[in-house]
Amino acid sequence: PNSLTGEGLPYLDEVEFVVAVDIQGRSNGLRSGQFDIIHTSNSDEIKKYEEAGEFVLLQANDFGETSYILLNVGAGENPVLAFVRGLDSLAMDPGDLNSASPLLQLSCRRALAHAIDRQRVADERGAGIVTPANGPFPPGSIGYLEDSGYPDFDLDAAAAEFETCKADHGTTPITFSYNTTNDAFNVETNELIASMWRDAFGDEIDVSITPIEQGQYIGLALAGAFQAQGWRNHGGVDPSEQWYWWNQATASPIDPGVPELALNFGRFQDAAMDEQFTIIRQNPDPAARQAAAEEVNRLFGENVWNFWTTWTLWGVAANPRVQNITDLELPDIGGTTMPVIGGKHHLTQM
Repeated sequence: PNSLTGEGLPYLDEVEFVVAVDIQGRSNGLRSGQFDIIHTSNSDEIKKYEEAGEFVLLQANDFGETSYILLNVGAGENPVLAFVRGLDSLAMDPGDLNSASPLLQLSCRRALAHAIDRQRVADERGAGIVTPANGPFPPGSIGYLEDSGYPDFDLDAAAAEFETCKADHGTTPITFSYNTTNDAFNVETNELIASMWRDAFGDEIDVSITPIEQGQYIGLALAGAFQAQGWRNHGGVDPSEQWYWWNQATASPIDPGVPELALNFGRFQDAAMDEQFTIIRQNPDPAARQAAAEEVNRLFGENVWNFWTTWTLWGVAANPRVQNITDLELPDIGGTTMPVIGGKHHLTQM
């Protein structure tokens, strides 16, 4: 339904949102007329709409997220959260649910990171229109670095680190579970990455892919009930917005009784990173804030808290009759807001 408001085209009175988890079904719905507009971060599908002239296509990666593999490294004590709660000590894994994970070992994380061909992921799963990521901050962010120190694709380095990994972990094969949403495209993408590990390390690695229904997926991360899972996060205009994802104070324990929800999903503890975020959040000097954000990026590269894959590209495809997708004029002061931030666009003047 729509109604005329002043002069010009009719504005929408309402928008019906439909959850369509599978990208192929969503795309087919637009082509058949079931949907008027769709939203996706699937670069393979976005590429198809570049060649489909009958639809409007918006592409944006401004202040966008990073696609990566989220790692659960919860272990040891958390003195910061213990202080916040007024406790003498606080164990991160009191039930030893995570103690057998090889991902607790930096050498294992480095070996696995070295074995991921991020350019191949970008080309084969991102249709060549996304860029391999080397950290959480994409180009344009004040924390971006051309060289963050994150391990490059290097099979010789992977093999050397893997020898250290086996010694540090103490058992072989190196075994862990790797979750993905149950979208068929996402399953295939994560299977590709798992195949890179198998190619690099042979029968000395055992990684199992587990598709999870989308509605349950975030709950596993919040509770720490995972070892590794495909992920996308950290879009935003300023690095200060990322503090609560990476701070020791937001890394709650993995509780086998009553699950504690944590915004620091990976439950890593990096005191040096906390210090840099104090600068980012409190220092008004732009140069000091940029230097601190860049150091956060280096700490991610040094410690390999996550396995980065690509910087996210968002696409919005629509029937041409849907107009003003990104317009939002500011009343009184004039001008418009940023049209797209982290894949989000405006509905107000559509």
